[in-house]
Parts: sequence; structure tokens; C-alpha cells
Amino acid sequence: MAKSLHVQNINAWFSDQLVLKHIHMDLSANQITAIIGPSGCGKSTFIRCLNRMHETVPGARVTGDIFLEESSIYQMPATEVRRRIGMVFREPNPFPTLSIFDNLTLALRLGGMRNHRQLRERAERSLRVAGLWDEVKDKLNQNALVLSLGQQQRLCIARALALEPDVLLLDEPASALDPVSTLQIEELMEQIKKDLTIVIVTHNLQQAARIADTTAFFLDGELVEWGDTSLLFTKPSDRRTEDYIAGRFG
Repeated sequence: MAKSLHVQNINAWFSDQLVLKHIHMDLSANQITAIIGPSGCGKSTFIRCLNRMHETVPGARVTGDIFLEESSIYQMPATEVRRRIGMVFREPNPFPTLSIFDNLTLALRLGGMRNHRQLRERAERSLRVAGLWDEVKDKLNQNALVLSLGQQQRLCIARALALEPDVLLLDEPASALDPVSTLQIEELMEQIKKDLTIVIVTHNLQQAARIADTTAFFLDGELVEWGDTSLLFTKPSDRRTEDYIAGRFG
């Protein structure tokens, strides 16, 4: 079930380098929020803070708070946070030594699910949602690397969905994909937002304009502005946003 995220005064460091500065933001349930901005502006760091992955980097730290509905993610076990707030990375990263089926069910088995029928049902359901079932139903016992890059990325999305998260974070999920696979990922996001809150980092402004309900513009570690996507793209309130969208930098 989709849940909102509330970001309150987040600051993030890599060692002594401050990379996010006083970020306040609400991420609404059942919406797609796009994070845009030039390289190095803090986009990926921001979404890694949302499921406590930033703190896994040696020397990295965060101050402030993030709430999943009413609950601070810092009052939950990190493993629970990452189950409820799933993440898909820029490059497809299926577990290279495992089958398609085992890729989908490893985390479930580590979490205590042992019944094969239940595992099979959860795997099939997540593959169907990801639009991948018909393509792989006869290959479930094959190594996941037999799949194309686009299929591997949808498998990674299905793997996250198998844990039934509340929020799905996507860090440039289509940057390595061809146009057809990119369209499949975008259509998938539109489909699953009825059950999830989605946050996507993208360098592709056209992609943000196509799929996002709200968009946030980051620059030099600051959240310059965020709001309704159509308004941000047509009537930005900050000149820096206007310059970035117009291609004057970035």
C-alpha cells in the first residue's frame, strides 16, 4: 500500500563534504515524483537517504529526519526500511549466479518465507506486474543474465515489488536502455503508481515531463523548487530552474 514520505531538514555528507543542504520535501502517495538537476547536484544521494542506503558508505552521514507516513525511518531497523522503501539502480543488477526465480525469491526466503507455493505465487505476481511473465515463464530456472538489459531491469523492478514495498525509488532506471525498453519502464511506472509511491531520478527532462506528477529541481545540493510538473516546466518560480530547463547549463 502506497505511503507518503516527509523529508525534514535533511543534510548529508561524504566525510567532510556537505552534499545535501537543508532539504524539506513531501512525496505524495500514489504519485510519481521526478528528481532532476545536473550531474553532481545531489539527486542520487537524496534518494539513497530515503531508504538509508547513504549511511552504508564509509564516512557518510545524515542529519534531519524522514517519515514514512507518521513513522521515522531512523526508528526502524534498516532492513525493514529497505523492504518497505525498495530501490532500483541505474545499471540492471540481477544476482549473477542465481536463476530468474531465485533472484525474485532470495530476499523472501531470507525473510523467512519457506513455502514453495507461496514463493512461486509471489514471484509470478511480481513478474506479471512488471510485464515480464510471458517473456520468462519458461525460463525461470535459467540464469538471470540470459535476459536482455531491458528485461534485466524489469526483473530488478519485479524483485523489489516481490517484497511488497510502500515506496519504490528508481535511480535513472532507463539510462542504459534502448527506447523500446525505456517506454516499457515508463508504462510500468504509470501502472504501479496506483499501489505505490514512486520517486525517480532522471537526467531526461522529456521523461520527467511525460511521467511525473510532481518534479523537484536540485542544484548544488539544494532543493531549488518542487511542485506540479506541468507548472514547473512551463512557469518555474526560480530563474535557475528556468535556465536549466531551457538548456542554458547542465
